[in-house]
Amino acid sequence: MQKKSPGSDKHGNTPYVKVSTNDVGKLKIVSDITKYVFGKKENAKIFLQGGENMNKYMQEKIEPYIGLESFKFGDTLSEVRNKLKSDKIAFSQSVDPHKGCQPEVAWTFIEINKSITLCFALDVLFEIVLEGQYVGSTPEGFFVGMPFQKLLELDKTLEYNEDDEDYISEKGYWFEENIETGKVASITVFIPEANDNNEFFGYNWVPKYRRSTI
Repeated sequence: MQKKSPGSDKHGNTPYVKVSTNDVGKLKIVSDITKYVFGKKENAKIFLQGGENMNKYMQEKIEPYIGLESFKFGDTLSEVRNKLKSDKIAFSQSVDPHKGCQPEVAWTFIEINKSITLCFALDVLFEIVLEGQYVGSTPEGFFVGMPFQKLLELDKTLEYNEDDEDYISEKGYWFEENIETGKVASITVFIPEANDNNEFFGYNWVPKYRRSTI
């Protein structure tokens, strides 16, 4: 079901179309994302009218141990940056130098639309965090914003991780819960080696993924 709105002061007087779906809930297709004012409790996912490339990224399938349709584990930082620039997708980049860690390996993060975070170590993509306005789903039908209780019913392998305050799934995901809304706040997918801290932080997996991109 679709409903057009001319906008309001509450949302920056930006026209939008509200769409109700059976699988990922409510969507809003706005005419100008730069002028749209997000509500304090925005229940709908926000899409940009005419922003085909951005909208495509925001609804890709989530594959455990593989990544997304556009970004696969093993992709290099330069490959991802070039792809985003080619598609005219705005992004921000930051670095955590991990000073004092052993080994001292800096991580680089690419953030897209405050909803997709791509994590790189030694130039290799190893983890993707999905949150905010992301509407893509996993093969099991899990998605950001779904009721967390429903997730617990569907995935009996979930175990709470007190250190990171999230839930670990044997299916290859990490889930974070929004305590206030009772919904899934984020879904993280990663390389298989991330399941074992000793194996992961040795970074011996890096050459394997670099070779896979040749």
